[in-house]
Amino acid sequence: MAATVPGHTQLRRVVPCVESMVLISLVALDVLLFYVFFEAMLIPMYFLIGGFGTGENRSKAAVKFLLYNLFGGLIMLAAVIGLYVVTVRNGVGTFDFRAIVDAVASGQLNIDPGVAKALFSASCSRSRSKRPVAVPSLAARRRGGGHACHRSVDDGRRR
Repeated sequence: MAATVPGHTQLRRVVPCVESMVLISLVALDVLLFYVFFEAMLIPMYFLIGGFGTGENRSKAAVKFLLYNLFGGLIMLAAVIGLYVVTVRNGVGTFDFRAIVDAVASGQLNIDPGVAKALFSASCSRSRSKRPVAVPSLAARRRGGGHACHRSVDDGRRR
């Protein structure tokens, strides 16, 4: 008979919840829906860290994790609202990612080249030469694909 781990049933409930919220946020085609599920993922993660972390400071670590990520989420919420405001000014007025991409591709929604350069090249160009070859793909996943987008734009211009 297998030994039962304390809290095993709670772990079996929380981990699928985190996985489903991550999956929903990654397949969401609506920017606001992405934001909601991305932030909702913090709640079960808080319980995972606080309940199953190691060491005596696990509850303190869970609170720090939650507060830091909620603060970062406020910055992302400002960006989501700003994106909506920009799309309203250009006549699109939507959170739908496909409509935003279509508006950018058709020229109906313009992106300032200075903003694009600041977003993609400032942090990427300084750190790209100091990383091993396999790390850019990890950095692209961690930063939401910004580094990968910058690399593909640069590679296209050099050819």
